[in-house]
Order: sequence, then C-alpha cells, then structure tokens
Amino acid sequence: MTACLIEHFSRLEDPPIDRNKCHELIDIIVLAVSAMASGADGWEAIEDFGKTKLAWLRQYVPLKNGVPSHACHR
Repeated sequence: MTACLIEHFSRLEDPPIDRNKCHELIDIIVLAVSAMASGADGWEAIEDFGKTKLAWLRQYVPLKNGVPSHACHR
C-alpha cells in the first residue's frame, strides 16, 4: 500500500463529533479499500479481513480500537 492512498483520503472531512467516535475515518477507509481489493464483498467480509490482517493493517493505520464491527456506527 502506498502512502499516496492514505494521503489522498486523509483530506476528507470527518464530521462526527470526536467524543462519539470509536474509529478514525482513515482507518475505516484503508480497511475497506484493502479488504475489497482482496475480494471482500460486504461489511461482514471486511470485518473478517480486518481481524485476519490486523497486524498488516497497523503498518499503515493505527486502528487503536481494533477492527470496527460490521454493525459499528463509528
């Protein structure tokens, strides 16, 4: 994964109030793009990918609260 992907999506505004967020927007984007590029076809598959590849994902984004649940509202 290149820093270009993260730099590009880091420019997006993240509107939810900080005190209500469990996961950073960039963490969710990197997780979703990586999982979909690997064949994930829905939120449950994205969650499964994240749990399986957590150490790899953390090379790029912190995921300080772990992998978001497929039912997470951030």
